[in-house]
Amino acid sequence: MTNTAPLILTILQILTTAEPAIIVAVHNLLTGTGTADDLAVLAADKIEWQAIADKAQAEIDKTKL
Repeated sequence: MTNTAPLILTILQILTTAEPAIIVAVHNLLTGTGTADDLAVLAADKIEWQAIADKAQAEIDKTKL
């Protein structure tokens, strides 16, 4: 099994740079201070997040061939 910690750290760094509103919304929701605005931020990016997940799954599937 490979060490995924560097990859996860890199992804988190990209997200915090590119999507600070997402990080704030997730933080607010996880700490119990979230509002409807935080949910709206996440809902607005839902399609984009799904596209990223689909692409990642396609890459994973390639390694299983």
